[in-house]
Amino acid sequence: RKAGTASAYNGAMRGWSFPVGRYFGVEVRIHAFFLLLLAMAIGVGSLAGATTGRVLMLWCLLLFAVIVREAARALAAAWFGLELRSILLLPTGGLMTYATLEATERAADPPMQRRMAVIGPLASIGFGLLLGAIVLGSAPGVDLIDKPWIAPSHLLRAMVWLNILLGAINLLPALPLAGG
Repeated sequence: RKAGTASAYNGAMRGWSFPVGRYFGVEVRIHAFFLLLLAMAIGVGSLAGATTGRVLMLWCLLLFAVIVREAARALAAAWFGLELRSILLLPTGGLMTYATLEATERAADPPMQRRMAVIGPLASIGFGLLLGAIVLGSAPGVDLIDKPWIAPSHLLRAMVWLNILLGAINLLPALPLAGG
């Protein structure tokens, strides 16, 4: 992706988001799609007989999975010397804006793009596998392979699969996903 494309895309998406704070000098925003997803999940969950509390917990687990992914990417950006201005959290991941033109240009360099594109999916899949190992070790009665993988009725299983599937989805070759 070219330097200007990410900035223009993030600028357009900014109008549909709201700030949730500034951490280590980086503004973090959540896109309105997260709230739309919550409303839809509550509606569908109530039709399926799930309580609003469990649907809300499932939504929070997705938000947490995205935060873990983007925290890993932000740490990698800092490691590579790419100063961040903001992160926009979407249900499929996040978009970063860089603080300086130099950082934006360095981030647009193809080798750097490949490095940064791999960090998010690896962090998500790795965190999902770690959670899976913890669940298997501490709650051996939980069947992580049983379906449905993601449902309000099985939050431990959903926590593992949300992370693994978020990583796998971000490997797809489509914008704004990491594989794009």
